[in-house]
Amino acid sequence: MSENKGNKPLMKIRNGQITATVWENLKTINDKDVLMQSVVLEKSYKIEADGNEEWKSTNNFSKADISKAIAVLQRVEQELNVQKYD
Repeated sequence: MSENKGNKPLMKIRNGQITATVWENLKTINDKDVLMQSVVLEKSYKIEADGNEEWKSTNNFSKADISKAIAVLQRVEQELNVQKYD
């Protein structure tokens, strides 16, 4: 899944196989331009087919992934709050 085709993400934060990608979008709300951030949370995994390894991603998480996902999202929140005041 990608947003802002051709644009780079604002940040990527990873914990093991869990990655949060933050995108910044300019939206017009009530005739005012507003910068908004959105977060894509994914889990990477490797598959082997015909002797080739290939990386894939999913938005399905196991119980074991929850603590890593929470840690990644908390870090995103911290980083966005720091940037707000810079």
